[in-house]
Amino acid sequence: MYMKFNNYLKTCTATIIIALLITACGKELTPPAIVTLNDTRCTPNTAVILIQDGFMKTICGCQLPSEAPGTVFTIHDTLTCHLAPGIQIVLFNYAGAYLPHKINSTGPVEFVSSPISDPKSSFLYPVHSIANLQPATTYQFRDALSGLHGEFTTP
Repeated sequence: MYMKFNNYLKTCTATIIIALLITACGKELTPPAIVTLNDTRCTPNTAVILIQDGFMKTICGCQLPSEAPGTVFTIHDTLTCHLAPGIQIVLFNYAGAYLPHKINSTGPVEFVSSPISDPKSSFLYPVHSIANLQPATTYQFRDALSGLHGEFTTP
């Protein structure tokens, strides 16, 4: 009797999962709002990294040509940002994301990790800032919920 009930539960669970997957297919999402440089709080002492669903983008404050504003990094890439001289703050901006994100410090030199930024939450964290950066230091990070990862280095 137990075996029949167990098989019945497995069949029902598999059916429900397949039904959920099928109903989710083809649904369109409204594209996120276009984020302008004015929305990202770029200032002479700030670097901004945009965190999106499936990619990150440098907005300002990184100095190498391979890190120019608008450079996109996917889950297969390691975002690098060599901070320009005078940069004192790094902002992770979640504007336009549909999915939750959480930036964790992963390197030997740590910074305060972000809380979860969930666009469906009534208490949203749209930006996470990191200040008090040490000179000549590389900080590594990973989005705990998407796997996006990278590092920024101070001059």
